[in-house]
Amino acid sequence: MSMNKKNLPLLLVGIVLSILFVKYTNNEKSSLPEAADSIVTEDEGVDEDVATLPKNSSVAATPALPTEGASGFLPTEMAEPAVFENYKKSFSEMATCLTMITKPLNPNAEVNFETFNQTISPDLGDIVSQSEDWSTVDLRTPSGEVRRIFLKNYTPDDDDGKKTLRYTVITPDGKEKELPISQEIADDPSETLMASLESDGEVIGRSRARRIYYENGDVLLLGEHNGKISSYELAHGGSTYRCTNTDSSKTFSCRCF
Repeated sequence: MSMNKKNLPLLLVGIVLSILFVKYTNNEKSSLPEAADSIVTEDEGVDEDVATLPKNSSVAATPALPTEGASGFLPTEMAEPAVFENYKKSFSEMATCLTMITKPLNPNAEVNFETFNQTISPDLGDIVSQSEDWSTVDLRTPSGEVRRIFLKNYTPDDDDGKKTLRYTVITPDGKEKELPISQEIADDPSETLMASLESDGEVIGRSRARRIYYENGDVLLLGEHNGKISSYELAHGGSTYRCTNTDSSKTFSCRCF
């Protein structure tokens, strides 16, 4: 069968377009990302939330989830979900005990002083000033010995107005044994000296006690361990509310008096 020469250019154009279309389709397929090897289907019996975590995630294989009917969930880096529920209960009790207004605790936030202050501040006003009563640094020496650097900060109302240093060894049974230091070093130690003592080993813990002064005259006593709140006490409206060992749901204890 003969082909009309007039139709030949159209045929060639059609062939070229077909070739280009095939190449384009193949290129599109090859540019798509391959399925991640870490994706796990429901048929494999793995929790969906865990399956979607990145490979380098530090989240445990079985994430802590809120119990049925609970509002909120584990705050950032908190050790126990129940601690968050204890804080919610505590703030409700505090409001009743001290006859004050408290804001709801943000369930997405870590319970540190910033979020704590946002919850209790409506009746207290702005922070006027704050001071540190004492601080401790625990460290482990290369030999495995645990030592504690304790610094007592005196307020301007105290007689000598100086800081006092204690340097101790924490024995296996939890007792403290004094390490000999001169009185000259113990009285009003410099930041250079403190840094030198810390260099004796690896820092494994920091604690401190602060006083937070509010514009309405109230004072919050706050204990912290490794950046987390460990105790707090607030007097307001003729009553006092105190909580201790708040970094664990098993030891979390509060009372109104």
